[in-house]
Amino acid sequence: MNFKRSMRKSLECLRVCLTSVALLQFTVSGAMAAPPQPTDEHTTRTPIKHVIVIIGENRTFDHIFATYKPREGQKVRNLLSEGIVKEDGTPGPHYSLAHQYSASDVGPQNLFLESPMSKTLYNPLPPALTGWPTAPPFSTTAQAMAAKNGLAAG
Repeated sequence: MNFKRSMRKSLECLRVCLTSVALLQFTVSGAMAAPPQPTDEHTTRTPIKHVIVIIGENRTFDHIFATYKPREGQKVRNLLSEGIVKEDGTPGPHYSLAHQYSASDVGPQNLFLESPMSKTLYNPLPPALTGWPTAPPFSTTAQAMAAKNGLAAG
């Protein structure tokens, strides 16, 4: 019995010792390891590496990126890539694809339809690149502050 008890204690001591050594290696070797070095392909002149643009609606995407040309190996589906406009913004060979339609999304018994059954071309459609304000909406700061709640003074 004495022999079994001493063997059990020896094995328990050996387990505790090996566990302590393993934990020590994990903590010390991790702290002593060198941090990863940046590769040349990811270095930049500034700390900015990515720019994320959040766009609220598709019309805005077309206004900002209509004639954007992606780098080699990248692609974007925009008005230029679809041939709707040329690089200078003038109508391209597929300009007719830009037609806009008027449709009624209310079906029989006033039910909403996801896919309207009939649609017609707008007549007349305003020419491209028109429709924005040509004059400021307010003549004075006081008018703007009266119409828009929460504007800063001045």
